[in-house]
Amino acid sequence: MKDRNITYRLIKWYFYLLAFLLLNWGIDIFTGYRLNQNVTFLFRIILYLSGIILFFKTLKPFKGISIYFSFYTISVLIIGLAFKPGGIFLAILVSILMYPIYPQQIEYETQAIRIYDRYQGVMSRCCSYEVIKPKLYIFEKYLGFINTGTLSKII
Repeated sequence: MKDRNITYRLIKWYFYLLAFLLLNWGIDIFTGYRLNQNVTFLFRIILYLSGIILFFKTLKPFKGISIYFSFYTISVLIIGLAFKPGGIFLAILVSILMYPIYPQQIEYETQAIRIYDRYQGVMSRCCSYEVIKPKLYIFEKYLGFINTGTLSKII
């Protein structure tokens, strides 16, 4: 009984966190404001870890939601195994599976702007960056992107 109550609470908090991250993503698309990338990366990791835990919690008395939570466990296994043999198919698969959780790397930072490396997958073309303006430490404003890969063709 107590284990079922803990699982129910974990499922509830998992879906709250998922709704919060989707709300952050939607606000980012429509207004350009979003949470700091470090905060959202932490929330994404918590989401993935809770998804893996919930997969094992809901597996024993098999429920339909176990199929949903199996995505997290299978994706982590595929990512872990894909780096061993290599190959183009596995590189494409890993790039698709890593897209939701891959953290953005800061390439340049001042008081006024931050420039993040844009993750576009393993097989993407070179040198695309996002320009961000920090707001109140935990928020950011998307200003645009820079693609320097096309500049080399002009010169």
